[in-house]
Amino acid sequence: MIKHFRVFQIDLEKEIDQIQRGKVFSYKDTEDNNKLHSFFKSHVVLSGYDDKSKNFRFISPHEGMLNLALKTFESEKEFEESTSRIAEKLQDNIDRRKFRHPFFLIIFSIVDEGDLDDMLAILIMDTNDGVQMKDTDNFRLIEDLLPGVRSRLQKCAFIYKNGCENYKSGNEINDRLAHSLILDRKGTSIAQYFMRNFMDSKIVADDRTNTTLAEKAIKQSVSNYLKIDSSPGDVEKRLKNVLSRGERVDYEALVNSIGSYLDIEKLNDVNFDLESISEKAFELAKFDNPTAQKEFKSQLPVVPKVVFKDREDPKKLKISVAQEYMESGQVEVYDNYSENTYDISFDMDLVEKVETT
Repeated sequence: MIKHFRVFQIDLEKEIDQIQRGKVFSYKDTEDNNKLHSFFKSHVVLSGYDDKSKNFRFISPHEGMLNLALKTFESEKEFEESTSRIAEKLQDNIDRRKFRHPFFLIIFSIVDEGDLDDMLAILIMDTNDGVQMKDTDNFRLIEDLLPGVRSRLQKCAFIYKNGCENYKSGNEINDRLAHSLILDRKGTSIAQYFMRNFMDSKIVADDRTNTTLAEKAIKQSVSNYLKIDSSPGDVEKRLKNVLSRGERVDYEALVNSIGSYLDIEKLNDVNFDLESISEKAFELAKFDNPTAQKEFKSQLPVVPKVVFKDREDPKKLKISVAQEYMESGQVEVYDNYSENTYDISFDMDLVEKVETT
């Protein structure tokens, strides 16, 4: 059930009184309350299935949002005080360029629901105008309607009570359990101000995140130990080739893959070898995100490719080849300067010829 519920309206264009604070509603077993509960529970459930939702952990057990969230479950008074501070925290950290119109911040606690963990839900919702139809001859315009359950929320966070209590008390069974689920549909990734500044959180590293963390940490770790004729670009290209294969990898294997670019004497001067430099890289990744994993299945957002295309009309001719195929010899390209041609050969087991009309 929804134990406590509160709405704020925030207008960042105002010079003063940017936050309008609604009163706290507590659960009552009435028809209207049950309909309201069903409406917002549907938003919670559907957001959990959205492919842009990600699991997060608080950066430390002393973070402000963690403590504010837990206090909301203590009493109606604590809910009122803590939600006011949450609204102020959002006001202080929000990207004002992206919120030029008033919006609603809706906060409610869910307890004893059965199919859902006890949680604090934080929803940022824009409103729309709509038309209410009573019958074919009776309708009216209604302003400031919240998005219906079939509309996808733009930003929301669901903070799990039990997981946060265990984290704060030091009783977690492992350090990869999620403390919250965050959804941000405004951009290609979850906004930093919302994730880090407002929620005080880091993403629980999945394969894609681990891939990004590993590439960044390894490039940083080896930057001072490259051969004279090697460049950071060589390292990046090689790492992307290996990480584009979708295979299980670890830090030591990734460092070994770029070993030909490293100056062993430079490493020896500081008592490093390939194994210890891979450990250093993993430590950097863990510092960046404590949930980083040493072994993972690589998943690059974009697979490195070589593309041949018509100079004037790419729709007529475009050949795209993953670099890993060229490295493995499954696809070979020869620069035939005498004939002014590229000669491209494919492993016949690799490709299928398709004719279209």
